[in-house]
Amino acid sequence: MIHTSAPTRAGHGTMPSAATGQPIRNVLTYGAFDGLTVDHAQWLRRLSRLGSDLIVGCTTDDFCSYLGTPVHTPFKTRRAMLESCRFVSRVIAVDGWEQRWSDIVNHDISILVLPEGARQELEGLDAIVQVLEIPTAWPVPKSDYPRAALTA
Repeated sequence: MIHTSAPTRAGHGTMPSAATGQPIRNVLTYGAFDGLTVDHAQWLRRLSRLGSDLIVGCTTDDFCSYLGTPVHTPFKTRRAMLESCRFVSRVIAVDGWEQRWSDIVNHDISILVLPEGARQELEGLDAIVQVLEIPTAWPVPKSDYPRAALTA
């Protein structure tokens, strides 16, 4: 089941492509992607089908440490693995949750995807972007969004 909340700003992120005339819908998700698995790749494929481009925010080692979430694979390696995934259009570094607003605006995001059960306080983000919760094949803690997003 997919849970959605639509933005109140109509037309955001739906400019037509010059090549196809189809709307451009950029999709954004976040996570650490430590130990990238087939389940992660299948989830990323599913997200890529929601829009024209899939942008993945990968948490830096420093940010994971700040959150108390240890990672076993260095950021540069995790980023390279995500960049090599054919479903991912771009990978951006995540240094803190305060950058979510600017990520959405700067990358013209239409859809923000969270793992199902990870949604909490979005600080008004659902006013500027459609927010979807999509189930994952891995367990997602229901306690708070930042830690849940890091389980990806």
